[in-house]
Amino acid sequence: MRRNILAFAGVLGLTVVTAALHFADVEPVAVFVVAGVALGGLAWAISIATESVGERFGPAVTGALQSTLGNLPELFIVLFALSAGELVVARTSILGSLFANGLLVLGLTIVAGARAAPEGVMRFRTRLPQDTATLLLLTIAISHARPARAPAETTKIATSFEPA
Repeated sequence: MRRNILAFAGVLGLTVVTAALHFADVEPVAVFVVAGVALGGLAWAISIATESVGERFGPAVTGALQSTLGNLPELFIVLFALSAGELVVARTSILGSLFANGLLVLGLTIVAGARAAPEGVMRFRTRLPQDTATLLLLTIAISHARPARAPAETTKIATSFEPA
């Protein structure tokens, strides 16, 4: 318990140092590195808090919290990028988060499942690949159904009103 409190204090301190470096006009690369470490620490703190709540309320609440709070850092990155008018950064962050979550989790699941399976081969019932293929087709259909936007509109959000 005491160790977690010290770690939480360290993460909070690192977050404050990141803000101080940002407002002190320090080299952007140094601010980025410190902010990345602080963001990793904040993600760790959220996972520890979620596990603590899960011990008390059970696996269903833990799963719901992990799925909602697990992507909280990405949400903040997108919100800050949008408030700065950087639509491309926000979209790229969302896309990167989706790829990282999907591919990393899928890859780790396949590796762990293959190691645990007899003969090192995972076996599936026929329904799982069919459901996965259906979800993939549905995702593609939804992504292509939305209307296309003009290139000038997708580059940057207007931050001030300019009369014509």
